[in-house]
Amino acid sequence: MEGDRFDLIARSVAMARTRRAVLRGMISGVAALAFVQRGKGAANGPCADFCRNLYPPGPDRGACISAAAQGDGICPSCKASTSNVCYDQANQPYCPSISTDPANCGYCGNVCVSGQCLNGSCAPVQISNPVAISGPGIPWVDELGASGVSALTYGHNGCGEVDAAGFCVTGVWTRIPGAHWIFKTQNVTDQEANDGTPIITFTKTFSLPGSLVNSSGTLLVTADNAFRAWLNGTFVGEAGQLRAEPWIQGAEGTIWSYPVALQSGVNTLAVEMVNYAPKRDYWGAYGVPPDATPWESPSGLIFRLDLDL
Repeated sequence: MEGDRFDLIARSVAMARTRRAVLRGMISGVAALAFVQRGKGAANGPCADFCRNLYPPGPDRGACISAAAQGDGICPSCKASTSNVCYDQANQPYCPSISTDPANCGYCGNVCVSGQCLNGSCAPVQISNPVAISGPGIPWVDELGASGVSALTYGHNGCGEVDAAGFCVTGVWTRIPGAHWIFKTQNVTDQEANDGTPIITFTKTFSLPGSLVNSSGTLLVTADNAFRAWLNGTFVGEAGQLRAEPWIQGAEGTIWSYPVALQSGVNTLAVEMVNYAPKRDYWGAYGVPPDATPWESPSGLIFRLDLDL
C-alpha cells in the first residue's frame, strides 16, 4: 500500500514538471514571436518607410531601421515623418522640437530673433524705444583733432539746474522727453564763450535685430547754436549754419523732426554741432558786457531717435 502511494506521488511530481516545462516553452515561443513580429514591423512599418525615404540603400538606412526596431534613433524623434527632418551644419539629419526650438521654430531654419519659441511661434522682439538718445558718454571729435566723450551740460542760462537723473529743470533751452542736453564738457571755456566753438561731431552707434528690415524712425534734435545730422552716412537734416557770421539765427528754440531709414544690424548716428561767437555790438546794444561768459553763451546738443513700431 505504501509503495502504491509513493508511485502516485512520483507520477504527480513528474507531470507537474512536464507542465511547467511546456508552459516555459510556450512563454518563450510567444516572446520569440513578438520579437519576430517587432523586427518584421521595423522592416515593413512606418519607420522602415521613413528610413528608406531618408537614406539611400546602405549602412545608414540599415542602422536607421535597426535602431527604430529598438525604439531608438531618428525615426521616433521625427514621428516617422520626413517633413519633420532638419539638417545641421554637417548636413546630418535630426528632428528638433519645432514647438520650442528657437533655431527651428515652427519649421526648419526659422530662427527666433528674440531667442524664444513658444508653441511653434517666435516670441516678439523686445526693442528699446528710443533706439538712440543723447546722454553722457557719447564719443565726440572736433575739427581741431580733440576728442573725448560727452558730458551733461548745465550751470548756465540754457540749463541752470538738473534733477537727480540729469534732466534740465531750469533754463531757456527746449527739452526732448527722455533725452539729456550734452556737450563735450559741462560748460564751454571762457574762450569758447567769446569766440565760439569748433565744429564738434558726436557719434552714437546702436544695433537693431536682423528681422527689422527696411524699418523707419524719427529723429528729434536741436542744438545751441547749429547742427547737421547724418544716419549711416546719409544726410538727415540741419538747422542753423555750421559756419556762419556771429549771431545769426540758430537752431535753438525749436525741436526739429526728421524721418529716417533704419537698417538691421549696426546703425551710426552722427551729429555735427557748433556754438556761434557772440556778436559784440549785439551784446553791447542790449547792455550786456562785451566779454561773454559761459553762463551767457552756453553750447549744447540734444537728440532722440525713435523706431517707428
